[in-house]
Amino acid sequence: MKNLFSAFVILLLLGSCGENDIDNTYTDYIKGTWQLVEIYSSNGGAGQWSSVADGYTYTFLEDNIVIADKFECEGTYQFSDDGRLTITFSCPDNQFNLTYKIESKDNLMVLTPDPSPCDEGCAEKFKRVTPD
Repeated sequence: MKNLFSAFVILLLLGSCGENDIDNTYTDYIKGTWQLVEIYSSNGGAGQWSSVADGYTYTFLEDNIVIADKFECEGTYQFSDDGRLTITFSCPDNQFNLTYKIESKDNLMVLTPDPSPCDEGCAEKFKRVTPD
């Protein structure tokens, strides 16, 4: 009986680990407002980062709500088990999904479209403007 109880506890612990580890990590990190500050593109040659003046913003809120000032509607966001960020906008005339690989360091976040629409790679770098 003691072994059965121990096995049950171990199964419970294993079942609760790993499932949303990535989701929880980025969900807490991403909350707040982020402004586009650089774009990575290649233009047929070696890729480079270029500064963006007055870039658009994403604001990630509680309950997986996202607001982007470049769209006329709000959306939702979620993270997949492999760490990809999917943003879904349901605008009156158009519904669409944007999926990104996400990298973060300090107050910077790099979103790389996945799958990439660019032959030589492209990405957007955002700087945290306000925390959650």
